[in-house]
Amino acid sequence: MPKPPAEPSSKKVCRSKNLELIKAKLGNALNAYERRELIKFLEQIGTCDIIEKLPFSILSLVCEYFTPHELCQLRLVSKEWDKKITHDCIWKPICQDYGILAATHTSTATAMADATVSNQESSSSSTLSFFNTFKRSLTTSRNWKIFQSKRYELHLSKGPILSLLVADVTRVFSGDLDGSIHVWNAQSNEYVTTLKAHTKHVACLAHHQDVLASGSSDMTIAIHNMYSFEKLHILRGHVGPVTSLVFTSKATQNEALLISGSTDRTIRIWDTKKETCLRILHGQENTIISLAFSASIPHEYCQSEADASSVRSNKAGYIISGSSDRNVFVWDLKKSILDDSPQVINSIMGTNGPVTAMAVYDESAHNTPTPAGTTIANSPYLLARQPIHIPPFIIYASMSDATISLYSIPGLEKTYIEAPNIHRGTIWSITAVPLHSKLITTSGDRTAMIWDLKSPKKCTTLGGFDSTVVSSAVSPQEEILCFGTEKGTLIVFDLQEFH
Repeated sequence: MPKPPAEPSSKKVCRSKNLELIKAKLGNALNAYERRELIKFLEQIGTCDIIEKLPFSILSLVCEYFTPHELCQLRLVSKEWDKKITHDCIWKPICQDYGILAATHTSTATAMADATVSNQESSSSSTLSFFNTFKRSLTTSRNWKIFQSKRYELHLSKGPILSLLVADVTRVFSGDLDGSIHVWNAQSNEYVTTLKAHTKHVACLAHHQDVLASGSSDMTIAIHNMYSFEKLHILRGHVGPVTSLVFTSKATQNEALLISGSTDRTIRIWDTKKETCLRILHGQENTIISLAFSASIPHEYCQSEADASSVRSNKAGYIISGSSDRNVFVWDLKKSILDDSPQVINSIMGTNGPVTAMAVYDESAHNTPTPAGTTIANSPYLLARQPIHIPPFIIYASMSDATISLYSIPGLEKTYIEAPNIHRGTIWSITAVPLHSKLITTSGDRTAMIWDLKSPKKCTTLGGFDSTVVSSAVSPQEEILCFGTEKGTLIVFDLQEFH
């Protein structure tokens, strides 16, 4: 009987090396008796491929003792190891630990994991979806550092792109002059559909979960399902064009409140499910240009007893509004809903011209948990997303000022963060990128600038735009960055890929 072909020596060495790695990793987690038994078992199996033979339910438990880098090393042993090590049952928990995916409720997660294992054991090929998600996230972090990502342009709009929203990588929304909303899939690089939302220019967009809200010069707010594209209803009440929208981040029964601003000088608070305006806020004397929302502020960031008292009593959050009356107001959301008179708790009076852009930087709502056994020093990914532990603050820009101003919330004290002297023209949009500690501004000087808050003097200037850059948006996990220009060009930076 012929002898089976000899195993290549290189494969033997690689397998032996990784077998020793498994012994060391598992051995450190066991007591002396368990280590002896484990080593005895591993020595007895000889040349048997332990990874190939293990069922997924056990393999996923074994792989918990390895770092992502070590798992990638184990993939190199053979095609069979690569197929098993990259399965979703192993990489989904890793994505959740690293904050790439939202953690699921325990019972639901267990059920999904069981289903995944069952499906994968009966399948002949690996889906690799969570493994690829993890790889793309690491690439994204590197690209934010050096900014050499893939860039492409889309020519969809008939006029200026005043409104832009990236709800996720499959849903990029841009408002058009004719009242339509264009939908683009940045992951597949495909045009999805056009929503006939309004009769006039779409000036603002906002979303919460699967709900898309759009505000228009036709004085209405349209509510759509973000994935089915069904128009759910129209909110009417403003007597001037709707200029700004923002959802509250804290939801009641999965329904967040919608805040809208208008040229009619009012702010309205809506219950979108009931199609009801809960309160009209009066106080600013001209067009509401910008709105932002900040949830509860961590107590350790309060700079005075007055701020601490406000934070303790405020369980709903704060509305921040900027107007062409050159003022910025901070409103107590709960008191503004419950009381008949508007509840302005702080303000910035007399800005350097009408407020043109505003955003809230709040890293506390986006902190990435550090996986057990992982230190910042040995994880470039976590180092890139390490928070800098600064208080939440608002950033705003004014018509006659080419710089940004930064004030803490809720007291509106001037922050000690260096406000760079940046553009040569009016700033038209500001986007906060808290996962990677960045601020993005766009201007009439046809540039966008990316400021690194970890290195305040460091910035990246993006040029090559065909006109004034009037809008910007980033996806929730910050892998897609978009800009809209006055001439209607949509520029997309895919930070999951190198240029």
